[in-house]
Amino acid sequence: MNIQNITPLYNLHQLVPEINIIAGTPFLLVHDILVLSDLHIGQELTLPGHHPIVSNYITTLIKSIQIIFNKYVINKIIVTGDIKEHTNTITIEEQIDLEFFITQINANNKSIVFIKGNHDKYIENLLRKINRTETIVEYYKIHDCFLHHGHYLFPLPSERIIIIGHEHPAYVFKGLNFEKEKLPAFVTLFIQDKFVIILPSANQNAGVPFPPKDKIHFLSPFLREHGNLQSLQIYPYNNSIGILHLPKINNWNT
Repeated sequence: MNIQNITPLYNLHQLVPEINIIAGTPFLLVHDILVLSDLHIGQELTLPGHHPIVSNYITTLIKSIQIIFNKYVINKIIVTGDIKEHTNTITIEEQIDLEFFITQINANNKSIVFIKGNHDKYIENLLRKINRTETIVEYYKIHDCFLHHGHYLFPLPSERIIIIGHEHPAYVFKGLNFEKEKLPAFVTLFIQDKFVIILPSANQNAGVPFPPKDKIHFLSPFLREHGNLQSLQIYPYNNSIGILHLPKINNWNT
């Protein structure tokens, strides 16, 4: 299987007009909106006996966002679910990381919309604890796009483009000496006349190898019901070289 091209770090890789992957990052640029998914804030637990501080992961993510703010016109950020890690509690790590994340975004005069995911039962409580009032929704519609976390089955929307998270897609490269490297990835596919974009987890500790053997192995009930593996395309990336453009599944050599 040959890699067709590489899009360099922080350059735009167009999926459809006005919707671009920002190469080497977990970010999708939809017109002037920066979209990301699956922050899983609080996954990096503080070591016992140490005072909780902002995690390295969130600090690195904010540095990347700042580069994007300086390079592109961004008016809003949307997080498509799983903002926090812990499903049944609120931790001090989540409070510290989320407050830092929101503060840094707001300092650049950008607003944030949070779409609820399956980890976000207590996201409203968490925002209250840190005295924040960001918008929280089940889904979001803008520019002929329907944004949802993807953790439950929802009706096909009227919008032409569907953007979800939940899957945490990654791609595993295998070397001649059996070495392996797993990279996070964007994934696209078609469902009828809809173009579906699956976002990687912004937290690179998470990653599920793609492609699945069958659509029943998707995590998302929506994709298990409607997914079309034959149209699936994978865009692995890392933060040093950018994004790798692999051919569609039905063009892969076996």
